[in-house]
Amino acid sequence: MELLTTLTLIYVAILVLAVAASLIIILYYLWRIGTALEATREALAAVADATETLDAPMALLQQKSAAWAQQTAEAEASLTEVEEALGALTGEPAGAERR
Repeated sequence: MELLTTLTLIYVAILVLAVAASLIIILYYLWRIGTALEATREALAAVADATETLDAPMALLQQKSAAWAQQTAEAEASLTEVEEALGALTGEPAGAERR
């Protein structure tokens, strides 16, 4: 009976040490992940700070692009009207190709 008690205590001690080692390893890797996430947060904050100044120029560029697209559409409409008017004068249908 004494042998069984001794073997059980040895088994429990080994089991406790194995669980403790596993938990220490898990803690180590969680610490590394936390450090990496902190570095990522700092890098993203730096990017956000660096690109914050781009808001106004990008809004202006978007505004100018929309205005240019509107002017291009108006020019296309005007050219279509001119093409139709010329087609009516020459008797050719609008959009006819010349060779």
